[in-house]
Amino acid sequence: IELTPRAQIALDTLSNRERTIILRQILGYLNPQMFRRSRLIRKLPDSEGLYVLRATMSLRIIFRREEFLTEIVDIVNHDRLQRMYGGFPL
Repeated sequence: IELTPRAQIALDTLSNRERTIILRQILGYLNPQMFRRSRLIRKLPDSEGLYVLRATMSLRIIFRREEFLTEIVDIVNHDRLQRMYGGFPL
């Protein structure tokens, strides 16, 4: 699992509690077995290989999934994601 510079900055700005939750979600849900079964993960519309994971009530993890690599692209507030993707349900 790799983090883009943008995702690292977003992670660094979180509180210790939020950071711990985000890291647990990344490790828990982005492994291959959980990725296929999780209802908390959705493919982003009109995007090439981008997915979103509901990490908390207000935070979402945007990531790219390839055969041998998961790249965390950004960590965003749910409201921002809604503005970016026009009512995306997650």
